[in-house]
Amino acid sequence: MTFTPPDNPGFVTGLVAEAAHLERIPCSTFCSGGHPDRAAEGAQQMVDSGATGLVSFGVGGGLDPSLPPGFLVVATMVITPEGEKIGTDTAWRNHIVELTPGPLTIAEIAGSDHVITSPRAKSDLFEATGAVAVDMESHAVARVASKAGLPFLVLRAIADPAHRAVPTSAVGGLGPDGHTRTLAVLGNLLLRPWELPDLLRLSRDMRKGLRTLRRVADSGLSFS
Repeated sequence: MTFTPPDNPGFVTGLVAEAAHLERIPCSTFCSGGHPDRAAEGAQQMVDSGATGLVSFGVGGGLDPSLPPGFLVVATMVITPEGEKIGTDTAWRNHIVELTPGPLTIAEIAGSDHVITSPRAKSDLFEATGAVAVDMESHAVARVASKAGLPFLVLRAIADPAHRAVPTSAVGGLGPDGHTRTLAVLGNLLLRPWELPDLLRLSRDMRKGLRTLRRVADSGLSFS
């Protein structure tokens, strides 16, 4: 039997740059700015407006040391900060995997209420959960989907890999609307100029992740 994806999906992202890849897809989008509470609010708004499925879509931090920047994670389930496990929709997940070219892994992903910045923290979370990646929206969206009884999907491309720290100057560089606060990042960088090489690497890795999202949007996200 041919699988038919939800006809009115709602996508929750952290960044406007992530949502930009969905412009050619008939769907609703909400940018949370990397705040779990806002992600939950946005997901609920889309459910109330008639969304028939929810997707957490964007980049994430790597926990599995074997995953390089740009690698796609199609989640089997989300592990919340409290340890609850919420599964994604099997048929929808398989549909995406079948249509999407390039390297990907099908695995568990962790949700966090705060930014996981250090390699040690990533390693600890990997050991505790077995999840291969982490983000700050998926667990919030998963809870809304579970409560509403809607199919749910997580698509995350690795941005900062497990062995690399997120520069302190980058933290706080994302506005609540999902736009990058360039002046805030530059201000932080003036106080920590030695972080410039790390910030440039993060920017490069972020671009790899965003290119992967474009690949997924152009090939796997078919709703016809």
